[in-house]
Amino acid sequence: MDGNKIDKNSLERLAVNGDLLLAIGQPVEIKLMVTSATLDTACDVFKALLGTNFAEGQINRSSTAPQLISLPEDGADVMRQMCSLLHGKPVRELEHAVSIQTFEFAVVVDNYGCAEYLRLQSQGLLLGWREVSDDPTFESMCNIVTAAFLLCHEQAFAWATKRLIMDYTEKYSKLLNEESGQRLPYALLRK
Repeated sequence: MDGNKIDKNSLERLAVNGDLLLAIGQPVEIKLMVTSATLDTACDVFKALLGTNFAEGQINRSSTAPQLISLPEDGADVMRQMCSLLHGKPVRELEHAVSIQTFEFAVVVDNYGCAEYLRLQSQGLLLGWREVSDDPTFESMCNIVTAAFLLCHEQAFAWATKRLIMDYTEKYSKLLNEESGQRLPYALLRK
């Protein structure tokens, strides 16, 4: 474990026999005990990171001696949500997620390359948001458009962009300064 002690209060076991310990945030906000096999199967980034071309892939790991990987730039909540879903655990706070939570989740899923693996969960999240959103702001709709784009969900993307075009008069170029707009292809923002 590289001499790092695990604070039992910040450790969340998503896999009983986990062989990988993810230290999330800077400073570390949470540690997630996960299985490398699950992440390797579901996420392009972990498949590469845990492969033979990187130092992390050269280390022997087991449930009795899990490997520590630090992810200082990731947010604790969204990483816990993504890893929980990948390990078949429920994530109740996503059931009524606001647009920024949906967007942040989509960014992490896209960054780690596991949109296809989480397709059904993402569909539930996006279409669930559609049902509960009465009068969202322009920024909220842009978060959902971007989330649908990043999660490769054509139906939610079509619904959200149609609503954005029909219900709002703001210029899409205003989104170039927003994080959600910066993740979309420029051609989508011209108006």
